[in-house]
Amino acid sequence: MLRDLFVATRKGDLKVLQDIYGQNQRHVTRGLTFEGNSALHIATREGHLDVVKWLVSVKPCLAAARNSDKNTALHEAAKKGKPEVVKTLLKFNKYAVYRRNQFGETALIIASEHSHVEAAELLLAATPLFLVFWPREDRQTCLNTAAYAGHLDVVKLILGESRFCLNIMPFMLLIGDEKGVTPLHAAVHGGHKEIVKEILRPELNDWHKSLMTKKDKFGRCAIHIAAMKGHGDIIDLFMTSMPDCIEIRSTCLKTVVHFAVEYDQLSVFKKLLFENEGETNAKLVSYDYDIWGNTALHLAAMNGVDPLLVDYLLSFPGVKADLVNNKGLSPLDIALHAVSQDKPNFGNIVQRLKDHGATQSLVCHCRSESPPWKSQQTTNKTGIESKILDVDTLVASLIATVTFAAVFQIPGGTDKESGLASMSLETVFHVFLFSDCLAFFASMTVVIAWIFRERLQTKLVADRSALAKLSMVSFGIAIVSTCHGYLQVRL
Repeated sequence: MLRDLFVATRKGDLKVLQDIYGQNQRHVTRGLTFEGNSALHIATREGHLDVVKWLVSVKPCLAAARNSDKNTALHEAAKKGKPEVVKTLLKFNKYAVYRRNQFGETALIIASEHSHVEAAELLLAATPLFLVFWPREDRQTCLNTAAYAGHLDVVKLILGESRFCLNIMPFMLLIGDEKGVTPLHAAVHGGHKEIVKEILRPELNDWHKSLMTKKDKFGRCAIHIAAMKGHGDIIDLFMTSMPDCIEIRSTCLKTVVHFAVEYDQLSVFKKLLFENEGETNAKLVSYDYDIWGNTALHLAAMNGVDPLLVDYLLSFPGVKADLVNNKGLSPLDIALHAVSQDKPNFGNIVQRLKDHGATQSLVCHCRSESPPWKSQQTTNKTGIESKILDVDTLVASLIATVTFAAVFQIPGGTDKESGLASMSLETVFHVFLFSDCLAFFASMTVVIAWIFRERLQTKLVADRSALAKLSMVSFGIAIVSTCHGYLQVRL
């Protein structure tokens, strides 16, 4: 019986359905598939309007029934874009627009995501104003989903809703999802220029700055994403709406020029800089730093961009190629390290920087195994090790001073007649003398290695921490042997 009901519903055979209903009314309300879809779910999905009308008329409770994904028949109608079915379901159960499935989606969000304009229009008219703003579980509203998917008609429909006055609309446009992505960010991500133009409509001119400076969870504004993706036409729209948008900074203090260079977007870079005055451009290239002190040239050297882009960076009058970042590295240092790692495309960058007169910074002489701009953990480790070695050197110098003085202040003194050490025949004196000399020479080796650390790149310098430990142990033995000797004399 259930199989016959399922087949008849899929085919839209109303007569067979009525016969089955006459035999057993309970069959109509049961789930017919593994996903828990009722006859109304199936009829809605297939678009059989006459079957849908008959089912909700004899069993109105079916309009609120859910399957395993918690979708109602209205969700299915919105997904398939069946406006007549949507209208019928809303007539029998107007509260179905409140229902959310397991992903937190209302029927309006689903219709917006799938670009079903007619169904979305019906649902929008039936949805309360607060529910239009209501997001699904990933915090995306119906406007976010439509902007992501590039559905211009749906975006126009939502923004053109008569209930959205100019005091309400900007707040809807500023709502971000779980990643902080607003409808403007979403449209820029997909390169949907017409949607960007629709969002930056003239009547919202007073809100353009707020919309364009809104940051996502990664600290990026919409224009930064446009530079990353290479959407030069969208950047034109931004510069028309806000001429100084080129100076908008991200959370890590990067400008749109930084993003264009970092992601090797040559066309965007030329659009940003070669249409403005050279003095301003030289400032953007040389003196605009991010939070790590990197200029656009540093980012070009880090990411191995098109050498032609490096040529453009170096072509501005007054551009300085020798500026260092917070790690003390110049662009040439970074590019040379990449060349040493046999990375492609960096050799051309090195040559162009040298042709421009760029030089290495002092930090380049440290011969570090790993680049400090790539691993903060490695940098912290190196700094900690350096501090430990400095402390070891300080302790070694103190031990060298004490052990040298101990040679002239022999424990137990000297014999007045012979001038020899009074304890010269004792075993503990021999232990003292050996350990004192060992501690002195080990300490002096550590001190000398520290003084000439820049010149002596040898294993001896690397092992000075071990030598410092040796001197400490020897010094300790000398002290113990001295105390033991004194005890023997007194006893």
